Amino acid sequence: MMLLLLHLSFVINTIPRNTAPMAIVCMVRPRSGDGSRDGSTNATMIGVTEGSLGSQMEGALSAAVQMNTTGENSDDFEFDWNSNTVGLVLSSITFTSWVGPFFANLVSGYLGNKWTMTLLTFGSALTTLLSPPAARIGPNVLVGLRIISGLAFGANLPIVSDTIVWWTPESERLTATAVTFSGVNMAGIVTFFIAGFLCSVPIDNGWPFVFYIFGAITLLWTLAWHIMTSQKPEDHPWISDEEKSFIIATRSRGIGANKTGRLDKPPYRTIMTSVPILVYFIVTCVHIWCSTIFYTYLAIYFSRLLGFTYQEVILLV
Repeated sequence: MMLLLLHLSFVINTIPRNTAPMAIVCMVRPRSGDGSRDGSTNATMIGVTEGSLGSQMEGALSAAVQMNTTGENSDDFEFDWNSNTVGLVLSSITFTSWVGPFFANLVSGYLGNKWTMTLLTFGSALTTLLSPPAARIGPNVLVGLRIISGLAFGANLPIVSDTIVWWTPESERLTATAVTFSGVNMAGIVTFFIAGFLCSVPIDNGWPFVFYIFGAITLLWTLAWHIMTSQKPEDHPWISDEEKSFIIATRSRGIGANKTGRLDKPPYRTIMTSVPILVYFIVTCVHIWCSTIFYTYLAIYFSRLLGFTYQEVILLV
């Protein structure tokens, strides 16, 4: 059960990042300069000067865009934000996500993993549920909410990692980590696919349900997490004595000997001067950079520049 909840925690905590791009496709009216569904997309929109493409290729591109955009009415879009505003809304969650791990580590030292995850995820659910009215008040209000939700998005990593250490035998830790972190990829599949269909709900323009449904799911997960988890097996009221004894006996000795329930102070100097750690840090930065761009802007790219409808975007993304 703990492993399933940890796996789902990555699905839940990436919802604010993954749902916004699909909602933007459904709620923001494309402008003529954005490469739009009104047939105005041309070669110069993707950095190719007019005439540099053959007439047949350019004609095929225009025809494809017009074919894919047929039937979409500009009145279906509620907002008329420019590309700078859209970019600010989408990227604002990353303003604080890098602070999240440090913030979670500090708070969990006082509240523990269970309460820290509960409070941060509950806050993320509230910001998701409040996103539609915030967008209707103004894009700056929506940006503010997403900045707050970024704390929960980044805070997930240290809490999950520490929970795995306490709850898994040392021989199973690698498998548990792989299963848990695969929730990031699962989130990409589930959130984009469901969000695309929610956009077509014929009530209140459809797109608010992207935030309402996923916000409600986040609340349900938060409740399940708070009821079914504990800081460590020793504190869990439902775990069997056999399983508890097995975990305690087979996890790291250093953790088992720590009677305060907290890890010893990490050797920061050794960590920061370790070549393998530095290489891993660089690789992780590149990976996160690329994945963030794809998750954040791929739906917009397919919709605005290539002219696909949102029904087609959910299959492509």
